[in-house]
Amino acid sequence: EAVPYSRAKDIPELLAKQIHSSVRWTETIQFMLSQGVEEFVECGSGKVLTKLLRQIP
Repeated sequence: EAVPYSRAKDIPELLAKQIHSSVRWTETIQFMLSQGVEEFVECGSGKVLTKLLRQIP
């Protein structure tokens, strides 16, 4: 759904749904930017997510 979970009781169902749903990367990042997030940290040895982030207008 590309937005934070608002009700704890919905989390198990939503997490199960994520296993077989498409990743909504662009929508998630756009939502975070609209909420004022200015810094992202990628953990791990690669830079795949950083490169994807730079492609979002």
